[in-house]
Amino acid sequence: MVRNLLILALGMACSGEKAQESVSREASAVGDESFDTGGWADAGTEDSEPSVVPEVWTMSGELYVESGLLLPGRSLVIAEVTDAFGVPICHHRAGLSSTSRIADVPDDDLDVWWTVDLEILDGSTCGASGVAGPLPEGLHLGLGPLHPEVEAVLDSEAGDAPAEDIDTKSIFVSFGDDGDVWVFGLATMKPEPGVVTSDTGRPDHFGIPDGLWRFRAVYPFSY
Repeated sequence: MVRNLLILALGMACSGEKAQESVSREASAVGDESFDTGGWADAGTEDSEPSVVPEVWTMSGELYVESGLLLPGRSLVIAEVTDAFGVPICHHRAGLSSTSRIADVPDDDLDVWWTVDLEILDGSTCGASGVAGPLPEGLHLGLGPLHPEVEAVLDSEAGDAPAEDIDTKSIFVSFGDDGDVWVFGLATMKPEPGVVTSDTGRPDHFGIPDGLWRFRAVYPFSY
């Protein structure tokens, strides 16, 4: 299938290796309004109007992979909402309540594809800010080889490519059962101290080595 790709706003700053230590980062790019993904149904919006207007949001997080499956208790998804000037407004932190691997991947660029059910965690601030959270209750996530659209951004002045000894994948998302598949970010697995990742001999299932994959947005979504 021909996958639609998000359009990069060149003003967005990628966070680099320090941001890979954290699953939250600022995003100042503006995406196409047609990529609106809706909001969390029970986000707890306030009665008053928000004092700032949400413009875009980015998704980052951690996915712990074991034998080709995601471990819910060790995985996390974070959505950060920003205004038109790139100033963070609020964030949603979500754990994975359940996951399952889908055998038939919907795109040739994918190695593995999961369906994921989310649950909002304490510490999320969008409800208190009067902003409906952007995360849906369920979505699909997947990993695949580094995509040319992602690689081009990392090699540009706006990008920040990871070190060569770090495993890298592109991360993909779909917001509906029959929705389009978007490549939106970079997933990395940092090597253990003093160990070159490619020589560790970790178990590999469906082209994805076991371990903790941290991902960050390269492209934002419109709010």
